[in-house]
Amino acid sequence: MTNRNRPHVLPRLGFIGLLTAVILLVVSGCAPRASQAAALPTLQPTAVLPQNTATATATSLPTSTPSPTATHTPTITPSPPPTSTPTIVPSPTAVPPGQQINGLTKDTFIILPTAVQNHIREIYAAGQEMGRRPQVFSKLGDSGAATPDFLMRFDQRTFDLGDYAYLQPTIDYYKGSFVHFGAALHIGLHATAVFLTDLVTEELCNDFEDMLSCEFRLNNPSILLIALGTNDESDEFDDRMEKIVAFTIDHGVIPVLITKADRHEGEDNRNNNDVRRIAAKYNVPLLDFDLLAETLPNRGLTTDNTHLTHYGPFEYTSPEAFERGYSVYNLATIMMLDEIRRVLAEPAANLQSTNYRFVQE
Repeated sequence: MTNRNRPHVLPRLGFIGLLTAVILLVVSGCAPRASQAAALPTLQPTAVLPQNTATATATSLPTSTPSPTATHTPTITPSPPPTSTPTIVPSPTAVPPGQQINGLTKDTFIILPTAVQNHIREIYAAGQEMGRRPQVFSKLGDSGAATPDFLMRFDQRTFDLGDYAYLQPTIDYYKGSFVHFGAALHIGLHATAVFLTDLVTEELCNDFEDMLSCEFRLNNPSILLIALGTNDESDEFDDRMEKIVAFTIDHGVIPVLITKADRHEGEDNRNNNDVRRIAAKYNVPLLDFDLLAETLPNRGLTTDNTHLTHYGPFEYTSPEAFERGYSVYNLATIMMLDEIRRVLAEPAANLQSTNYRFVQE
């Protein structure tokens, strides 16, 4: 038997089989094989995109911790110091005009520390037991003191104290002493001659009596203004001055040492320096007029560079009064007397002062 009677059997079977195979192939292509699916690993981001690892790490850093370059230090303003407790520097208290002369406060040229105040109270008390007159002072000096220009006119004529009106009670207290021209004043006097008996005024003093002893006996003062040194050029000046100071203290009289404006003994100013040293050594008042002279034209001296310039009006409301030698000299002396009067009226201080400007020997 031949196949000629079944010509279409095989082709039909072949077509059906082929179609079935194609369908199975398509279905199998849409689903992976179980073995392959089991072998496939689970993909992680770093495995798929290794190039994004750095980016992921950077974005994962905490935003609360900025990198150093992210800190904006230039825009930070430092906190100011506390203002609740500032350091306060007190402003200097203005010195009243009446408490200074030409810009120098009176404690600059009136040297009267506590130790000196206590000492003059002791001298004064001893003098009162000797009968010294409390409202009287005397003068010891050369031509610079033996002149009406030195203090005398405060008893002779009217004057205007201006800002220094507070000194009037002191002028009233010592009334009569300003005009007094005693036995201890002598033109050309030097310290080495004070205890010589041939210089005394014969009609006033006893035989063999020196001028200082004579003055103490006649005027009986409680204070002695000592203005010497212009005529002293010898090396004995300091020794003689010490003798004068010691003698005065022993007789119950308060010695007040006064420096001078001239440089008659030399530019080394040794006489004034001796006066300062002696005042410190004996704890007695010092009126340092030498310092005030520096504030005056030509140190307050006339053309002879020895005597002080004159001032007639005695008006301390005028600028001229503070440019002349005697007007400043007189004012400073009364200021010293005022300080002494106030000290003697007060009780003694308990503390001893060591604030002297010069070294004591």
